[in-house]
Amino acid sequence: MGRSLRTIITTLAIADILALAGFVGWLKMSDRLDMDRLEQVRSLFAETRAQQQAREAKEAQEAK
Repeated sequence: MGRSLRTIITTLAIADILALAGFVGWLKMSDRLDMDRLEQVRSLFAETRAQQQAREAKEAQEAK
C-alpha cells in the first residue's frame, strides 16, 4: 500500500510540474508574459492590502 501510494503521489507531482511548465511556456510563446509584466505582478503582490490602503490614503491626503 505504501509504495503504490508514493508512486501515485510522485506521478501526480511530476504531472503538475509539467503542466505548470507548459502553461508558462504557452504564456511566453503567445506574448502574454514578459519580464515587464512579471515585474508588474511582483510589485502588485509585494505590499499587503493594509499597506496599500495606508499608502493610498496618504497619497490622497497629500494631494489635497
